[in-house]
Amino acid sequence: MRRVYISKNYPGLFNGGTKGKRDMERIMDDMGFINIGCRPTFTKNKILGFLYTLRSVIVGLCNLRRGDYLMLFYPFKKYYSFICRVARFKGVKLITLIYDFGYYRRKKVTREQEKRRLSKNDYLLVVNKHMKQELIDQNYTMPVGIFHLWDVLSDSPDTKPVEKTKLSHPVEVIYAGKLVPGLHDFLYVLDREAPPQNYEYTVFGSSFFEGQIVHKDKIRGVGYIPTDEIIKTTTGDWGLVWYGNSIEGIDGVYGEYLRLTTSHKPCTYMRCHIPVISWSQAAFADFVKEHKVGICIDSLDQLDEILPNISQEEYNVMKNNAIEVSNKLEKGHYFKTAYLEAEQYLMDH
Repeated sequence: MRRVYISKNYPGLFNGGTKGKRDMERIMDDMGFINIGCRPTFTKNKILGFLYTLRSVIVGLCNLRRGDYLMLFYPFKKYYSFICRVARFKGVKLITLIYDFGYYRRKKVTREQEKRRLSKNDYLLVVNKHMKQELIDQNYTMPVGIFHLWDVLSDSPDTKPVEKTKLSHPVEVIYAGKLVPGLHDFLYVLDREAPPQNYEYTVFGSSFFEGQIVHKDKIRGVGYIPTDEIIKTTTGDWGLVWYGNSIEGIDGVYGEYLRLTTSHKPCTYMRCHIPVISWSQAAFADFVKEHKVGICIDSLDQLDEILPNISQEEYNVMKNNAIEVSNKLEKGHYFKTAYLEAEQYLMDH
């Protein structure tokens, strides 16, 4: 029995989504997986990217053997159903890790279309119990495992978080991500309607329009910085997980998305050894409460009252718990554990 996967083209080496998928591939390499496709490429050119991935898929499918355990990530644009059909024909066991449901954010497929695609699998891996329940509610019949968090690896051996023992004055909240208009407009709304009084924001990411910010002493942008550099240099006290154009909760497609899945963002913060601020209705809020790695809020305007009233002792408990999680994230613990459970299940059945 071989553990195998098929790599592809990724749109840019420093893209946040690319890092998440490449970290998964590095973890699989460490577990003895074989990339039966071509070496990964990193071009934003859509035509070249299409051709590179197509070549890797064809090579990979030619290299599949009966009895292989093939690990797939979903969505795998354009080729997913084709890969599944060939793999089933060759007598391969299929395990898919689901990043996102296509019928939620992207609205690219219907639930029934997606179910037909995913039902070709022998086992599915999802990030939390809410995603698992979504599959149960849709009457999926294959076993579903939960891996809980997205592991975050380091690209260099000296990537160690800043050892900070005291809260900043004022408290510093960091926000990191690709600052797409509409997705992160809440920052500008916050600046206009409820600017921070007792804390401040540091925003990591490109396309942050700092010229539109009035309270520059409270909300400042530092531009794009690779994840490793954020881990090594940030002195932030908290990491914020928030999306959309409102500070009073997260509605619309982004609210639906966070109620169902867990983004990479909180995992990046915990790798920095800092607790997380989560929307109370997000799926990730369950993890925050169970493992005491942060706080949950309904609205951003609550932070001016909440943050100054958290004692150093209370904060230290959450920080130490975040450090424990970080130690697992940097070793690929969450994916490794879930995959081995999936593999054992398929061997036993």
